[in-house]
Amino acid sequence: MLTFVNARLFLAGTSLPSCVSATLGSDYTKEATRRKPSVYKHVSALQYYLASYPARTGKASGDKMAKVEIVAAVLTISDSTSRGEREDRSGPAVIAELEKIGCRIAATEVLPDDRDLIAARLRDHADRGEINLILTTGGTGFAPRDNTPEATRAVIEKEAPGLGELMRLKSLDETPLAPLSRAVCGIRGQTLIVNLPGSTRGAVQNFTAIRSALPHAIGLLTAQSKKCAT
Repeated sequence: MLTFVNARLFLAGTSLPSCVSATLGSDYTKEATRRKPSVYKHVSALQYYLASYPARTGKASGDKMAKVEIVAAVLTISDSTSRGEREDRSGPAVIAELEKIGCRIAATEVLPDDRDLIAARLRDHADRGEINLILTTGGTGFAPRDNTPEATRAVIEKEAPGLGELMRLKSLDETPLAPLSRAVCGIRGQTLIVNLPGSTRGAVQNFTAIRSALPHAIGLLTAQSKKCAT
């Protein structure tokens, strides 16, 4: 939480970390008013300052994404699609969402639900040094051939569970079956790997759920952003 002194310094133009946030609840402001009424003005001003920051600076969510270079690979995981029996719809839908936020698409593939092959392709793309985001679509459910989470865990060096939790949480607004997703998110080197559902709608909805977190995540992995305490 920001102190009253920091609030004054911030408003005076003193540079604080760009990722700073304030937890200024009602109890906090009431106590500030009781102890020193003039402080309340600083707290209220800070709240307004933070709330209006995107509008004043032009740093809306889309602008933030544009400042971090995201180079992505999209892998569609499906036995039937890899055999040509079914059209790939989820992959192109995810690519369209990535392009909306200025990502560069470096690779696209359609793979069968083969655990070893999926893991091998994830390693290849992550270890190229160019790609910093890999999105897979498909193979995250309970079916016998749904192997994407296992292949991903075999490759990643660190898990990023918060992303998967957020996707499942947001998906509950659309379907009671959201908890059946076994999607895994994690890090290999400087690459973030995210499992999305195989349905077009589900893939887009899950991507949308984590979209705003991706620029900072990629920025940290690739040293394009400054570290923020968590």
